[in-house]
Amino acid sequence: MRHGLVGVLLVSMLLGVVTGCILPNDVPTAVIDASRTTGRAPVRIYFDAYDSHDSDGSISRWRWDFGDGAVEYGKYVSHEFKTSGTFTVVLTVWDDEGASDSASLTVTILAGPKIADFRVTTINWEPATCWLIFTWPCLYVYATVSNSGPHSANVEIAVTAYNAAGAVVGTGSLWGYACDIPAGQSFVVEGKIPDIQGPIGTVTRVEGRVVDVDACN
Repeated sequence: MRHGLVGVLLVSMLLGVVTGCILPNDVPTAVIDASRTTGRAPVRIYFDAYDSHDSDGSISRWRWDFGDGAVEYGKYVSHEFKTSGTFTVVLTVWDDEGASDSASLTVTILAGPKIADFRVTTINWEPATCWLIFTWPCLYVYATVSNSGPHSANVEIAVTAYNAAGAVVGTGSLWGYACDIPAGQSFVVEGKIPDIQGPIGTVTRVEGRVVDVDACN
């Protein structure tokens, strides 16, 4: 009787081992989270796969297809949508045994502001003082920007200072945060040209142009 019981126990243990060896691998579950699903181009959206999981192992790989030709890898990613349209973002995850799962999310991007809609109409300037560890003379610039388009935007302006001979004596960039200015209105962007070659008084002309716009999202 005692030998029979031992035999039953051994058979049960062997069956458990065999059964454990042939258990199928569970497929992982892909889950997408996004900072937003709508916006005006260009707009950067942040994505994460934090809630993706694998019940019997771990996720070893994450692949993102943003639907506009761009692909990224990683658990946490971001992507800038530069054009309007409806895009299907697909996340594919793989577990440590090679099984995969996918999830998708629709992102709707509306038309945004265009550089051509923004133009520098007037520029004024005056001597100023720049400082870091020490101080030095520089130029403070006021640029009036007209917006002829239907959308407000933040803008970047490239400015160039010239002397009487027409030579460039300084360049810089101004950033205007104008999302609170209604579309179709003008606004003033201020900032400094930090490096001027020669005395500030030799500057006779400053020109500027809008080189980038950032949609108000």
